[in-house]
Amino acid sequence: MTIQGRSLDDLPLAAYTTRVEPDPGLEASEVATPTTVPPGTAMPPIDAAALAALPLADGEPDRDAAKSSHVSVPVGRPLPGLPALPEWLAHPRQNLREPRLLLSGVVGSGLVLLVLSLLLGGGGAAGLGPVEASPSAPAFVATAPPPAGNASVDVAGKLAGTHELIGATGSGPAVASRIDATWSSSAGATLGLTGAASPGTRTTDATFVLTWTVIVDEAQVTFTSDSGECTVGMAVQPKAVSGSFVCKKLRSDDGKQTLDARGTYRT
Repeated sequence: MTIQGRSLDDLPLAAYTTRVEPDPGLEASEVATPTTVPPGTAMPPIDAAALAALPLADGEPDRDAAKSSHVSVPVGRPLPGLPALPEWLAHPRQNLREPRLLLSGVVGSGLVLLVLSLLLGGGGAAGLGPVEASPSAPAFVATAPPPAGNASVDVAGKLAGTHELIGATGSGPAVASRIDATWSSSAGATLGLTGAASPGTRTTDATFVLTWTVIVDEAQVTFTSDSGECTVGMAVQPKAVSGSFVCKKLRSDDGKQTLDARGTYRT
């Protein structure tokens, strides 16, 4: 295609533009004249308040929303996708007497105290006080046996006293798995033990009898335990039988005296 005998490539740039003639009915002052800004001239500052007052065109984003990306959520209203908080947890100050709120505080305080006790006490039994024996522990307490052939008896009550005795009969090992031994003192006191020789702890009965004889007002008074008044511990060794015993409210054969006693023995 050619214009005035010249190709489009040879025409000047002005040939591609369409000249707009001004309306002859307009005054010269009403015709918009392009303004040319000289190079290097600084642009005036933009008034932000005036810019915000301009109306928004359809589809234009909100200027205030573009200034901040923070999303505010009303108190008590959950975030999308999360369950709503209960009333007592969302407003704790208005629900101070709520049992669940009080329980959560107690549990939290307990956890804090537990952590502090572990940190201050070393985290083990070293921070604890001495352990006391249980009140339900048995009265029987095993003690070290006396020297071979000896016995010792401690008596409480009206006939209180400590008696050291030596073997009189049945010294040495058990015979046919039985013990039949007596110990005596120079003051006339006598301890006797008769029955099966077996290791462990058991109470007296008709087949396992403990007797204690002491001089009272120049007369012998015998106490016989064959109904569980005494608990006897026994260790059976190849050359001897030894152990200890505890008696509670052991009554004399004549029914006039009652005593508590404990002691050790060795055949």
